[in-house]
Amino acid sequence: MLQSRGITDLLGAEKKAQDLIEEARKRKNKRIKDAQNEAKAEIDKFKGEREQRYKGLEQQVRFQNQFNFFCVICLFVFSN
Repeated sequence: MLQSRGITDLLGAEKKAQDLIEEARKRKNKRIKDAQNEAKAEIDKFKGEREQRYKGLEQQVRFQNQFNFFCVICLFVFSN
């Protein structure tokens, strides 16, 4: 009977250990998922900022090209 109780206690302890491990795994997976979501949000924010900056620079270049073209036309017209 004493041996049976020891086995029962051992099985109970094993079950408790498995439950603790499972909970730890769940917490770890949640932390990983949260970190991935946070990283994705930061990447999306950075990407948005860079796209906005690129569009601004692109617009500046386009304006500069139009201005340069206008200057060339004016030089051509007024030099003749």
